[in-house]
Amino acid sequence: MNQISDEAIVEGIKLKSQFVVSYLYDELFPGIVHFLENNSGTEDDAKDIFQEALIVIYQKSTGRDFEFTSSFKNYFFGICRMLWLKKISRGNLEDSLDNEELAGVNELLFDDDIIGEMKINAHDLMMGLYQKHFLSLSEECREILKLHFQKMPFSEIADIMGLSNEKYAKTRKYMCKEKLKQKIKDDPQFKNYFEYEK
Repeated sequence: MNQISDEAIVEGIKLKSQFVVSYLYDELFPGIVHFLENNSGTEDDAKDIFQEALIVIYQKSTGRDFEFTSSFKNYFFGICRMLWLKKISRGNLEDSLDNEELAGVNELLFDDDIIGEMKINAHDLMMGLYQKHFLSLSEECREILKLHFQKMPFSEIADIMGLSNEKYAKTRKYMCKEKLKQKIKDDPQFKNYFEYEK
């Protein structure tokens, strides 16, 4: 995105410039289509997400102290990913997530602190517990963990979620992850599994 600076793009969005919108569509839309088609979406879904992302950025850019630490391209893609994951989270979580995100779920589920000596064949049980308790978290926690599972840098997570800085984004991710782990460990199904294994 060398032809127009990030600052000019943001100003164009604030002014509702059709030229800037067309430029973004040419530059970024193909990547959004690719991401959605690899994550249970279609080109029509990509058009909707693209428009929603523009609205989000417009609303943020007209607020006070608006800034982002990553490139506009990464910022825009991050918002599109967040919007799509929020939409598909209403369906079957495991079927909807891509391989990177599932790897993140497994990283959480099989964390030594939570699983200990639990056998690997308990994956189905743990996935069920994960889905149950993940959906009981606050919307902010769900979004932060989803973005973290996608290996998104904390600087971008801070931008997208409107957090003050990268350090606070890391802290919020840790707190949300610990809350989810505790919910799983407190679940009677989790406790019954260990009773059965003894």
